[in-house]
Amino acid sequence: MERRKYVPMPKVKEESLLSEIANIMISTGSYIVQVETQTGEPIGWIDVLDLLRSYVDIPQREGLKARDICRPIEASDHLDVETAGEELSQWLIRDGRVLPYFISPDKSTSGLLLASEIMAELLGLKEQETQKRQAAERAYQELGEQVPLGIALVDSEGHLFYANALAQRVINGAGMVPQDLRELASSGRSKIVKLDNRHYRIGTRKMKMEPTRAPEDYSFLVIFTDVTTEYNLVEQLRSAREEAELALAVMLPDQRITLRLQSIVEYTDTYDPQTGKIKITGVISQGVYRHVINILRLIADTFRQGLMELPGMEKNTLVTAAIFHDLAKVQPELKIGDLVVPQETFEQGYLHAFRGAALAEGIYRLSPEIVEIIKYHHHNEEDLPSTFPNHLLPMYRFFRLIDGLSAAITRRNATVKITVNGSRLSVIENNPVPCYNRSFVFDLYSGKTY
Repeated sequence: MERRKYVPMPKVKEESLLSEIANIMISTGSYIVQVETQTGEPIGWIDVLDLLRSYVDIPQREGLKARDICRPIEASDHLDVETAGEELSQWLIRDGRVLPYFISPDKSTSGLLLASEIMAELLGLKEQETQKRQAAERAYQELGEQVPLGIALVDSEGHLFYANALAQRVINGAGMVPQDLRELASSGRSKIVKLDNRHYRIGTRKMKMEPTRAPEDYSFLVIFTDVTTEYNLVEQLRSAREEAELALAVMLPDQRITLRLQSIVEYTDTYDPQTGKIKITGVISQGVYRHVINILRLIADTFRQGLMELPGMEKNTLVTAAIFHDLAKVQPELKIGDLVVPQETFEQGYLHAFRGAALAEGIYRLSPEIVEIIKYHHHNEEDLPSTFPNHLLPMYRFFRLIDGLSAAITRRNATVKITVNGSRLSVIENNPVPCYNRSFVFDLYSGKTY
């Protein structure tokens, strides 16, 4: 059976005397009566305090009638009969109701609110909200344990609000203390920890500030992701790369050559077109050695695609030229942050090319073809001397191409893909700085670029 939140309000006519009003209140046990016209239209209401006040404050009260002391019905007194308990409580608080009273907007119903029923409804609503919250918490807890992630909530001091089983296991196993979580959250960076032969990436994200906390006190979501598969794959690729580089390095004919190449640094930089200067952003240890290894890798890649089957291409000539071409390179001593004009600071390429060719010819007794490629690898094709052998042009063009691509790999961390199609090479170069990206087709026989 539906419980009602009110009881009907006794009614008196506007012509009723105070004694009649008092008798009605006594007989009905009600401390409020509604005043209405002779035709039944509500015009106001009187509570027991109004009645007592009239007896005390008005000496000539014998002739007083209900309309003389009643309170008019205000718009704020209107409240829908079916109003829910929560809204009703707000109505009572907002209007400062000491004696619960309501009247419907159409004035068809009026009554006295029952505090016990209102409380029962509010308690019921609270119980429902509690049950919903508990159900949501259970679902959240279950979800937190089922997802293949570690999830934790920490405050700005690194103290845990919540952590599912995986997060708790990683935190405990890695010996992480609140200071570790605080530093990780404040830095915004991620880190990888190893636990039981598994690798976990730990990342953080700032959550919405809790309204009850101080403005400087934030909550952070900490996510623990199992990246063991990815980590092992990266390690395998790194190992494979190191093995490949070792295999290529074995091709170097002399330990002194290896040491010389390893002693020459390369630099990373950013260029300012307005000043014409570059800013040194990094020093690459063993830069030229890595540059040579990258050239050898490009040669090996194109060799697998059949480039060396092309007439005019000789693998041994290209490999030897790669090893010796920068042997006589001289670099300035620079440090990170230096601003320099490249044309004034760095030696022009053709100078070390000439010196390298002299070493290749005079000391190592390399073939004339190799010496020619080394000597002119910094010359544009239109600047070649008339004595340059035409049959070397395909290898000369290819060597200049891979020399530039290797420089991009070494100095800009670019990724390069070369696809061989006869004498034509399709090149795709992607760089961390997009303005250096390029894609083109180069014909080794004609020297044309498409």
